[in-house]
Amino acid sequence: LLFLPPYSPDFNLIEQLFSCIKAGLHCHYNDELDKASPISFIQCACGTITADKAHGWFRDSGYTMQCS
Repeated sequence: LLFLPPYSPDFNLIEQLFSCIKAGLHCHYNDELDKASPISFIQCACGTITADKAHGWFRDSGYTMQCS
């Protein structure tokens, strides 16, 4: 039997990803353009995610990664 630690959003990678996307949405919001093309608006916000950010989220959550 393996006991898991209590849930913490600090250790959940998807919470950090969504936080980054939400920040991108707030940063790039343009009322007129985004109503006309919401898909491209979301794609632009997702474009703020970088490999360095993702690697940092893994590291901060306690995962160890070896890149080859």
